[in-house]
This record gives sequence, C-alpha cells and structure tokens, in this order.
Amino acid sequence: MPNFSFESTPDGLALKSNLQSLPGVLLLDYLHGNLGYRLTPERVLHEPLAKVIDHQAFVIDATGGLGKDSLMMAMMGCKVWMCEAHPFLYPLIQDAIQRALIDPYFNLLFTHPDKFQFFPEDAKNILEKLVGTEKAQRPDIVYLDPMFPLRKKTSLVKKNMQWLKAIHQEALTEHFMPLTPEKDLFELSLQVATKRVVVKRPAHAPNLVPLPAPNFSKSFQSGRFDVYLC
Repeated sequence: MPNFSFESTPDGLALKSNLQSLPGVLLLDYLHGNLGYRLTPERVLHEPLAKVIDHQAFVIDATGGLGKDSLMMAMMGCKVWMCEAHPFLYPLIQDAIQRALIDPYFNLLFTHPDKFQFFPEDAKNILEKLVGTEKAQRPDIVYLDPMFPLRKKTSLVKKNMQWLKAIHQEALTEHFMPLTPEKDLFELSLQVATKRVVVKRPAHAPNLVPLPAPNFSKSFQSGRFDVYLC
C-alpha cells in the first residue's frame, strides 16, 4: 500500500493517505459527528433512503462502502446484511463497529444476527449461495450503491467519495482486488431479491445497465434511487 497505510489513533483505527491530492486520514465514527447524527433512529426516517426501503425488510447491501446506508436501514428497523470486501475499508468498518458497542442501541444492533450482520467479503459469495434457494431464505431487497466518477462540484459533500475513489483506484493499480463488477452483482441481485433491487445513482447518471429499465425512480437533492421490481 504505497499511498495508504493503517495507523492506530486515540480515536480508533485510521487509514492515512500519502497522496498530495488527498491529505489526512479516514476514520469511521458511527456515534459522533455528521455520520453519528444521521444514524440516530429519529433522523433516519427523514433520509431519502427511507422512501424506497420497506422498514421491516430483509436487505442485503452488496456494496457496503463506509457502512452509512446499511446502518441507516438497520436503524429503520430492517434486517441488514452488509458486504464490503475492500481491504482498505473492512478493517475500518470492523473497528468502528467495535467502538460503537458502547452505545446501548448499537450494542443491541450489532450483537443480534437477526438485526445486522457484516460480511467482510465479496457480495458475490453471499448472493450466489442464495440463488435458487427457497423464497423465505432470500432477502426482500438487494441494495447497490456503485462507484461512479466524481464531478467537480460540492467538494465538502464529496470528501468521503474522494476517499472511496482514491482507495479503489489504488487497489486496482496494485492488482490485489479482484472484486465482482457491479453490473455482475446487479444481475445476481435480480435473481436473489424477492421484492426489489434498489440502485443508488447520481442525479444525471445513466442507468447502471441499459436493460432492464427501472420500474420507477425516486429522486432526491443529489441523486436518485432506481427501483427494479422482482
């Protein structure tokens, strides 16, 4: 990892960048700051995600990223399986989960497998095992938030996206991240979900795949959710 390294800090495990274009560290905190505020049970019901996710659904988040959307869905009342195999991200997620256990609500969430499970592996492994199984064993919803090229706007909002793009590019450059392409995950998702596949996209981005077309979309300030009924 020539451009990135892990370091232990008083606040938790952090990923340090040596890139001039991306100085500083990335540290996940599910209890404090803007992310902590957005993950309160009262706040999540006002998030755009709450408009396309049934609050009692079983959801597989196949592209966990920093964990925000998975935890929002769990806070809504969903049963959530979050998958993230990126070697720079899953250690940060695991560390953030351990630190969040001091909060009674998160402790209840993270210690009950019927509420939330984190799989530090490629979602393909999870989805392929569910193809062809009984409907009761499969998730109601599969959620995808694919990577997308950054636009030169709203730099403050895009800071975490800059980190995600940089570390994904680093892993690809180092040739040690043979993760399943997002379009292949989408095809698997259509076979596994029993109710819908939800794909998050930037506002003016093309659909993830040309066909099938979404059954409907829900737009919000900075993007949209494309919904494919199963």
